[in-house]
Amino acid sequence: MPKFLGFLNPFQWARDYLKKHPWVRRALILLPFLILLGFLGPALSAIETLFSLLGKILQPLLETSLGRALLVVLVFSFIALGIWAFAKERFLDLFRNHALAKHLEGIQHLLLGKKKEAKACFKKIVKMGRFFDLSKGPASGFGPLDIDARLKLARIFLEEGDPTRAYKEIERIPKALMTRKQTFSYVELRARLYRAHPGHLSETVRQVIEESHRTWPTNGRILSLLVQELENQG
Repeated sequence: MPKFLGFLNPFQWARDYLKKHPWVRRALILLPFLILLGFLGPALSAIETLFSLLGKILQPLLETSLGRALLVVLVFSFIALGIWAFAKERFLDLFRNHALAKHLEGIQHLLLGKKKEAKACFKKIVKMGRFFDLSKGPASGFGPLDIDARLKLARIFLEEGDPTRAYKEIERIPKALMTRKQTFSYVELRARLYRAHPGHLSETVRQVIEESHRTWPTNGRILSLLVQELENQG
């Protein structure tokens, strides 16, 4: 049946339901096999034996209050594990949505010149990144949000004249997880930091800026830093 006539199909609601609930579809696939097993005597005998064994195990627990309490805890634990297994990504997406909203809020504060509020937002995202993978779900198009937040924090600290704190932020960034765009931002920021940080030797600064220039040769700011450093070193 053509797609535009799909609404005429009386079973269209069932198809839509199965698409939204794949576990029901899998259960329906297994149903014929379960019915077949139901007609087999050995299978029924094995199931009966299993339930009998389970009853013998649970009987001592049911006879004491401590055992009943333990049984309740175990049942709820299995239920919680089942819910987590089926709905884990949905729960995580709730936190990722919150992190994305907080990230956009931080960018908004940054554009308005409210650096204090922006830093508070980005710090919260960094904390969330310690417990949740912020590179998946709704935020996947932005890359890992916690990495982007650290880059923005480092940039703010550098603009505020605190290269030491900015340097600490970029050193905590896992380089293997950065996107291409974040890598470019990282090398440009790293070049500026090494030149602004008072604790680095001039030779080390030049090497870092040259490395950044090789990574992003079209960046005018890195090229300008390299020219200035070469002029300073004669």
